[in-house]
Amino acid sequence: MTQQGSYSFDLLKLYQLQIPAATQTWLFLAFALAFCIKVPLFPFHTWLPDAHVQAPTAGSVILAGVMLKMGTYGLVRFAFPLFPEAATLFAPVPRACWR
Repeated sequence: MTQQGSYSFDLLKLYQLQIPAATQTWLFLAFALAFCIKVPLFPFHTWLPDAHVQAPTAGSVILAGVMLKMGTYGLVRFAFPLFPEAATLFAPVPRACWR
């Protein structure tokens, strides 16, 4: 599969794409921002109390039980493996300490 000319939603094929580091950085930042709002992580957490207060009980349970976990799943399933160089660039622990 090449980056141009072949369209696919096959995630395993997308993992094999060779994306330039600069492009990975910007795409990783966009994905991370979206998923950090969904998780929600500080400082993107301000919508959460309002959502729980305004939602009916069942909606609040679904929000806490399912919807909030989707952001973490998205980071682990999409952002980290699709943009590995950018993920290591923004990792809180330097790569040299991984050994």
